[in-house]
Amino acid sequence: MPSHPKSSFFPTLDSLVIITSLAFCLRLFAVLPSSFPLNDGGMFYTMVQDIQAAGFKLPMFTSFNSSLIPFAYPPLSLYVTALLNTLPLPLLSLFRFLPLVVSTLTVPAFFLLAKQVLKSKDVLLATLIFTLLPRSFEWQIMGGGITRSFGQLFSILTLAYSAKFFRQSSKTYFLISSLLLALTIISHLELTFFAVSSLIFLTLHFTPNFSGIKKVSAIILTSLILTSPWWMLILTRHGLSPFLNAAASGLQAFDPTSYTLFLTLSSVTDEVFLPVLGTLTLLGLVVTIQKRAWWLLSWFYLPIIIAPRNFLNFIVVPMSLVITHAVTSLLLPFFTHIIKPFSFRSLLALLIIPLYLLVSAIAFILPGNRYFDSVSSSEKTAIEWVKQYTPPNSRFLILSPQIFSSWGMDSLLEWFPALSQRISLATPQGTEWLPNHEFRLRKKLHQKIKGCYLQDPSCLESIFSSPTFRSLPIFQYILISRDNSLLSQACEVCLLTQQLQNSPRYKSVYQNPQVTIFSFSP
Repeated sequence: MPSHPKSSFFPTLDSLVIITSLAFCLRLFAVLPSSFPLNDGGMFYTMVQDIQAAGFKLPMFTSFNSSLIPFAYPPLSLYVTALLNTLPLPLLSLFRFLPLVVSTLTVPAFFLLAKQVLKSKDVLLATLIFTLLPRSFEWQIMGGGITRSFGQLFSILTLAYSAKFFRQSSKTYFLISSLLLALTIISHLELTFFAVSSLIFLTLHFTPNFSGIKKVSAIILTSLILTSPWWMLILTRHGLSPFLNAAASGLQAFDPTSYTLFLTLSSVTDEVFLPVLGTLTLLGLVVTIQKRAWWLLSWFYLPIIIAPRNFLNFIVVPMSLVITHAVTSLLLPFFTHIIKPFSFRSLLALLIIPLYLLVSAIAFILPGNRYFDSVSSSEKTAIEWVKQYTPPNSRFLILSPQIFSSWGMDSLLEWFPALSQRISLATPQGTEWLPNHEFRLRKKLHQKIKGCYLQDPSCLESIFSSPTFRSLPIFQYILISRDNSLLSQACEVCLLTQQLQNSPRYKSVYQNPQVTIFSFSP
């Protein structure tokens, strides 16, 4: 591996500061337009309050949605948030800005990793690519990023310092790697699996022998010892069931061919315009095969195997390295060949792709991005009314305006039970920890309710009389939220709202410009 001369350190540091500042600005401009945490995070918001209510002892269950969900989630970031809230910093503000800050730190963390696995001249390029990939930050800066950002940061740092340990066999790097993996374990389980399995591929790259196996095993064993007070307590309370249930909820088939071709779609890299980064990834995979970099090729396909439900959020690290190979091995030689002699025109040609990626990243964070929806002020006002004027344990159906969004992109669906302390029957968040395929049942219920938007009220009632959902209690209230930015004829819930108003079994008990709440009398 090439050395890094001291003379180049400060220019490199200056460049890293500029790239990190760019990363911070991209994240900040995505967060600022909304006064509420982006998208998800309601369950973690409740879990932080549960920790505070328990006097900072680890609760047995979380009170979220009154579902008796085991408090088995890695608690580090939740405790950090609870402690910061005592300063005092408003809890909702912490859910807005703490993920942003921690996510920004992943950029210098990735730089440290890239220094270990790439040539020195390619490190800053890889860091810039990582910064401009929307998947490197979009889910980390949401409200739910309160855990994801910590997990991503510590997992990348684990890989960076483990790579140093594999190369130098330093006790200091061993202890740092073990501590960082321990912090990953108590931050995010899926990112723990990603970090541990990634260590194997780094070992194949640096020390493909029995010595490498011993080093990886020592890091994993030490991190397990460091985190044993937490996981032994969870196993004593709940056994393995919550973890097995959560793991089973994310299983799905893996087709490497269709997965690779899927990269040509901008939805994978979340590019606003053309899938330039996705195409470069395909070219980079060809380069890794040509260079026989099997460790990187295998590492690239790793996330879909260990975290099929969220693999797009984890693939960003190896993807950035793969794209860097494509740029340095194919694009740069091509451009330098066709634009000789050097001129302003040739410089402009070299800057076309990075400028395009910057414009694409800026366009991604503009208001209106579906990833950055949040609970509106009218919805918050309605939720406050629910908390004050409806009986505890009241059961609600939440009909949000995101008819074409999945449950994971429905901000109101998750934040309603967190803020109202009432039950949302179709909220799947947290049920992946429960037995009897509860997670699958709640997801299916959410999909069925979406199918009733253009039907009459009997559609909703018939769902709960069907064999699939007969075990669930029927709803007592329906909360309908409309998207006021849509034209009236495009309002999917307006027809249902009108029919509910005309039905003798439904009574409008609350209304504001966006939200209507109906009580139901069977």
